Amino acid sequence: MLQEGHIFRDYSFFSKLRQRFYFVKLLSVFILFSTLIFIIQLCVKGFVGIDPYYHVRVSELMMQHGILKKFPWTQISIWKNQFSDKEFLFHVYLMPFIFIFPNLMIAGKVAISVLGGTLFTLFYRLLNLFRIRHPFIWTLIGFGVNYTFLQRVCMIRPHVLSVVLILLFVEALWKRQRWKLLLISVVYPLAYTAAHLLILIAIIYGAVLWLHQRKFKISPLLLTLAGTTVGMLIHPQFPNNLKAWYVQNALLPVFNWGKHQEFWFVGEVKSLPVWAFIGVNGATLLIFGIAMTILILNRSNLGSFSLFIFILASVFLGMTIFAMRFVEYWVPFTVLTCALNFKTLGPIRSSALKTAFKIGQLGLISFSFVMYVLVILLIPLRFPIKLERPAHWLKANAPEKALIFTANWSDFPMLFYFNTQNYYLFGLDPVYCYAYDPDVWNRWVAVVSGQSEKPSQEIKDVFRANYVLCSRNPEETGYALTEQLLQENLYHIGYEDEHYLIFSLE
Repeated sequence: MLQEGHIFRDYSFFSKLRQRFYFVKLLSVFILFSTLIFIIQLCVKGFVGIDPYYHVRVSELMMQHGILKKFPWTQISIWKNQFSDKEFLFHVYLMPFIFIFPNLMIAGKVAISVLGGTLFTLFYRLLNLFRIRHPFIWTLIGFGVNYTFLQRVCMIRPHVLSVVLILLFVEALWKRQRWKLLLISVVYPLAYTAAHLLILIAIIYGAVLWLHQRKFKISPLLLTLAGTTVGMLIHPQFPNNLKAWYVQNALLPVFNWGKHQEFWFVGEVKSLPVWAFIGVNGATLLIFGIAMTILILNRSNLGSFSLFIFILASVFLGMTIFAMRFVEYWVPFTVLTCALNFKTLGPIRSSALKTAFKIGQLGLISFSFVMYVLVILLIPLRFPIKLERPAHWLKANAPEKALIFTANWSDFPMLFYFNTQNYYLFGLDPVYCYAYDPDVWNRWVAVVSGQSEKPSQEIKDVFRANYVLCSRNPEETGYALTEQLLQENLYHIGYEDEHYLIFSLE
């Protein structure tokens, strides 16, 4: 009996040792990928992308004023009087970093580096959970196999938190943790605008179980539906969040294919031409093709969960073809399905196949490294800070709460970040203006496109603005307004630089 006790204690000791070693590995993975993402952040003077300027500033305003019920910084938007923070928990997540780091730039960059590191740590843990060989190599491949994916992971935006929550949701499905499914389903609508996404995943999971095993499991879907409903109802800006969900997920696709596309073009919600899509996502398509080939050839050994992951990757591929903004979901699930399908092959016994497999992994890792270097080199060129000086001039010279007419809707986040003293038209997405008042939207398009006979008068009478920010770049659609105002000669140029002019119409 004493000897058995010693054996039990020895087993317990080694079990704890393995757990500690696994924790150290997870911590090392987290530190590595957080550091790699932070290095990219340091190479950029401002933020990666445009929307991060809005998210960081909103989080600071929430710290100062509490939950925002109105958003007067956008005067012709549904947010003006019925603000709904569609990424509420993401903004809450940013708050501790803003509290710790007085510099908002540093705070945002550290926050997204931590969240990105968490994403890849969860991906590594999921690979371990599925008992995939070489999980770290697969994680490295997932990290850098797609330039667009890596760039979007570096953006201080809520889609990174969305991917984290979806990975946790998939893990809960695998472990059959009902309480976790319910909890994540409650949290998700508070963190991300596409509250229905988890419901879609639960439907796919239930359908795969039914088709593959003839098992009818409705509980994951019911728990997800219940949690999503609760999350929508407890949102601090309910019921405004219901309208925001409709505008973002139902009205936007219709609006996206409407007229005057050149004036509200949103790159991430557009589909790419076929050859452009292949060129941008070639390596990821290769991995997806390998996974699909193995699945077809070895379908007799395919488990239900592997099939579920493959179908999930296929759905995300379809969504990415439709709009590139979904690439952040497609890439990790494509790499995951490839790793799972390789597992079904069992140990590779042929030395030639082993060599080919190692060469393939080495090639993908090398490609990932090249993508990482490209991101470091190209991102600073893609996202320069051009509006800081115009925003500071407006803050110093325009009266408080003065409305600034902008010829480019995407100027809002950066102007808002550098100058919350003044108000603007609309931002983040043109559909918020269209949902507010289609007629006002059409008037704005007419003014910006040079179709108005007296633009300065219309800007003052219709939009109640006396300051107009216009581009000096002839290639931008709003340049037509710049030319008209210069010809009218009913203005005073208050500010000008190599990129912008600010007209004072007072």
